[in-house]
Amino acid sequence: MIKRPRIVFFVMVLVTFVSYGISGAAFYKWKDAEGNIHFTDDLTRVPPAFRDRARVQNLPEEALNVTPAPPAAAASPSGDSSQPVDQYAACQKRVKKEKERWTHQLEEDQDRLVELNRMIHRTVTARKRNEFQRERVVVKERIAQAEKALRDTLPPMENECESIRYWQGSD
Repeated sequence: MIKRPRIVFFVMVLVTFVSYGISGAAFYKWKDAEGNIHFTDDLTRVPPAFRDRARVQNLPEEALNVTPAPPAAAASPSGDSSQPVDQYAACQKRVKKEKERWTHQLEEDQDRLVELNRMIHRTVTARKRNEFQRERVVVKERIAQAEKALRDTLPPMENECESIRYWQGSD
């Protein structure tokens, strides 16, 4: 038979861990000059003019359908729109540069792979063929890395640029 103090201790430990898991994350809530209510989990995303009025709230762990706050520069109350446009252009330039870099690397490695395959089939000595095969393995790994970067890294960067464009209100 289990003694009562053990049960009480077990229940207290269980309640402690469960309440820790559902306690939620902190976020900031503020109202802009037009009366719109905004939420963010990063105080630096609250425009400086509204930071003193931002209130800390607790958000449940479950994801809510809440629109994220705009970047601080895009939501600046000064009305200066040149900085956000520059941010979007800089983001687009960064994505284009990355895409060109990975595409160039991929093209070079694919050309080298074709060349290595020809050299492997034409080489008579086993030692030289083994050298080419080892290099081919390295080139194939670089091709896989470039394809992965083009497939997995660039789309999130493009989405970030689109988010900047969205928050500055341009089409």
